[in-house]
Amino acid sequence: MVDEELLDTEFEFRETQVVELESGTYEARVADFQTIETQYGTSLRWFFDVKTEDGEVRITGISSTKASKRSKLYKWASALLGEAPKKIKLRDLIGKECMVVVQQRNNFPSVVDVLPPVRTKKKK
Repeated sequence: MVDEELLDTEFEFRETQVVELESGTYEARVADFQTIETQYGTSLRWFFDVKTEDGEVRITGISSTKASKRSKLYKWASALLGEAPKKIKLRDLIGKECMVVVQQRNNFPSVVDVLPPVRTKKKK
């Protein structure tokens, strides 16, 4: 059966701004979350504001929503909180400083790991 409404849908194409960021490890801050559907089920899209020499850029990383201690969600939350949490609310992770490992995926920079922030020692 032909979906006439779909066939009449008009798509207007526009240029998109592609974030240029080399693979590497960067200082960042958790900015937001969004649930998305993937081939593996419901996942979390994490938004990070990444510090670069030219200012901040926003890039994303993906984790499952599984609450296992072997999950990326647990590992990333532990890095952000500085301890192994028993439970979390995503709201409590917003604004947390961290280091992110960025790799190119399909020609886009993507966060593949979250590490604890680098702490500088205070001078006495």
